[in-house]
Amino acid sequence: MVDEWWGSTGEVHPLPSMMPTDSSFIAEVGGVPALAVTVYLTNSTEVAYVENFIGNPSLSGESRRAAASVLADYISVFAKSLGHKRLVCMTEKESLVKRYKELGFIPTLSGVTALMRET
Repeated sequence: MVDEWWGSTGEVHPLPSMMPTDSSFIAEVGGVPALAVTVYLTNSTEVAYVENFIGNPSLSGESRRAAASVLADYISVFAKSLGHKRLVCMTEKESLVKRYKELGFIPTLSGVTALMRET
């Protein structure tokens, strides 16, 4: 399902094995999967990384926005419960920067592009 959501974006999406079962979460709205996100835990309690925040393309509006807020709060509590002090995410898309700010994230670096290479 999450793979299908990514397919609709036209972006390189995570492989299923890149979504650990113990730190990947799906939020539902009215019993329908609405959003998914993965928290990559590090061996330093200073930071954990938020990646692959994706939404069901068939859902939009205030209920989706509310579910994103609940999910962002949930992953903060999750990371904190494991001793992590900060959640970090990266994006260069202004719409996502705006949305992450609405979810309580603050800018740290500007002009950074995340890159990946298949091995």
